[in-house]
Amino acid sequence: TPPSAQERGAIIEEHLRRLCDLVDIENQGRLPDYITAEQIGCRQFRRHVVKYLAGMRGLGELRKDLSEMDSIPDIMAAVDRVLRLN
Repeated sequence: TPPSAQERGAIIEEHLRRLCDLVDIENQGRLPDYITAEQIGCRQFRRHVVKYLAGMRGLGELRKDLSEMDSIPDIMAAVDRVLRLN
């Protein structure tokens, strides 16, 4: 059976957080002051989140908004909105 909306949200958040942690570890002390590991990780994660939510209602709106999101809370709030619609 496919994962529930709650399980899917938890998996997405774990993947996102781990990606941000990996970016932080890989770039420790080398990032310029104007960008954080979280911002880079969130930008990299944008292409993945769409795949997690493929075929769901509200995905089109999320796609439009993703280009402006570069924090974990922003992305997860948008993901939660899509998951609540389905």
